[in-house]
Amino acid sequence: MRHGRVSRAKHHDRTAFDQVVERIRSGEHSVLSLDVFDTLLLRDGSTETQRFREASHLASEQLGVSGDALTRMRWISHDNAYRALHLGAPNSDVKLRQITATCVAALGLPADAADVFADYEVATDEDHLSANDELLEVVAQLRDAGTRVIATSDTYYSAQDIRTLFDAVVGYVPVDRIYASSEMSATKHRGHLFPAVAAAEATPGSDILHVGDSWHSDVEMATRAGWQAMHLPMSARTARARNLGRIRSARQTWIRRR
Repeated sequence: MRHGRVSRAKHHDRTAFDQVVERIRSGEHSVLSLDVFDTLLLRDGSTETQRFREASHLASEQLGVSGDALTRMRWISHDNAYRALHLGAPNSDVKLRQITATCVAALGLPADAADVFADYEVATDEDHLSANDELLEVVAQLRDAGTRVIATSDTYYSAQDIRTLFDAVVGYVPVDRIYASSEMSATKHRGHLFPAVAAAEATPGSDILHVGDSWHSDVEMATRAGWQAMHLPMSARTARARNLGRIRSARQTWIRRR
């Protein structure tokens, strides 16, 4: 069952959205690169904490462990994975199935439980995402006209996980290729994913236009890498709702830990 659906018309700043559409239709690039989350797929008001807890409790029924224990171990494994990454390979990214493998091992579960847990997490995310139909319609028109379109995402999900989300939420995969930081060993937020993608595409960065919701990761770092870039920010209303959701989630977590 899907939770509160995203109002697509109110998710993004309308002026910025119209400017992005005008730019991507201009044809001043040979490849269009799009961020995934909060660009092609729009999140509802849930927080990461809420989604982790929901996925853990759903998976716990099949795995035969406490939902609360699995939730706690999910967060511990998440935090430890990123701490280790920052110490050993700060330009890379973690993988979801590495995190879930650590979780199930710590709880004494068989190794194949890692994939079960990861699949529940992807399925839970499906319920909190909506297709950005207006943008996807423009993207489909561009692809029909011959423009190559790719997705470039900072995420612990694999490209296959993102395909699964696209299939479930959109009904099809709306891009020609997906580049996930977890598989490219490089991230947008540190700037190394952009040259890696340009090399994989055999296309100069100056011929690629990237669009995303993060000013730092999607615009500043893309521009530093020599790409064209456009910002597609959330509306003020969406940003306020996100902040309120984080505050409520933090309060609920504090209450449960008392």
